[in-house]
Amino acid sequence: VGPALRSGAGLDRGQRERSDCATMNLEEVRRRQSDGFRHFVIRTSDGREFPVSHKEFVFLTARSLIVPDREGCVDVLDPAHITSLRETSSLPTG
Repeated sequence: VGPALRSGAGLDRGQRERSDCATMNLEEVRRRQSDGFRHFVIRTSDGREFPVSHKEFVFLTARSLIVPDREGCVDVLDPAHITSLRETSSLPTG
């Protein structure tokens, strides 16, 4: 990605706002991973929830967030569609 795209140049206002939102969402997840990890749930704009029971159960790339499910498959999430991160005291195991 060139410097113009990283800085938001060439994007319309809506694209810049979605990009800024996605960056904030990824930064919040990074903070949760490194700031004394506590269980949390990721909620997306379509209402789905993705529990994160350990900091190693979420993988961040420059433009996506990857979480495994109980069956061992993964979901690749667009950070722009993350609506909330909710801390939980613990997550169900079964």
